Amino acid sequence: MSALLKYEQPVAREIVDYGFAGDEIAFLNKLRLTAMRCRSSARLDMFEACRLVMNVDGQNHDIVIEALLRTMYQGLNKTPVFLSPNSEELSFDESWLLRCVCGNRDKDYGSVRFLIARRVAQPYQRSMAFLIEKVSECLTQV
Repeated sequence: MSALLKYEQPVAREIVDYGFAGDEIAFLNKLRLTAMRCRSSARLDMFEACRLVMNVDGQNHDIVIEALLRTMYQGLNKTPVFLSPNSEELSFDESWLLRCVCGNRDKDYGSVRFLIARRVAQPYQRSMAFLIEKVSECLTQV
């Protein structure tokens, strides 16, 4: 008895509007590309990353973004999920990070503080807020 596999046509899905502008989606793709590059890199201690980023000039966006992505596991107590670039879907970690970065850029510090307090372990909240602030500066310059 042989099993036959039935081919099903892919279902056309509508693109979901997550409430992000075009430049924010482009920045998300930059985050996704950097996250792909960081997967093979060694993890970095969050406090060491903050010391590294303090002395970085405004032109080295990749160093700042990479420092945040390589340390997120420490504050979240799990490895963050980043999808492939230009993916139509959005993971919870991507959405959370993008909301934090955009909130910081828009000077909505109350929302950023709330988002960080709900997901990041207490000892890492200030360091995560500092790294997110530095990444949001990259968003305003891109």
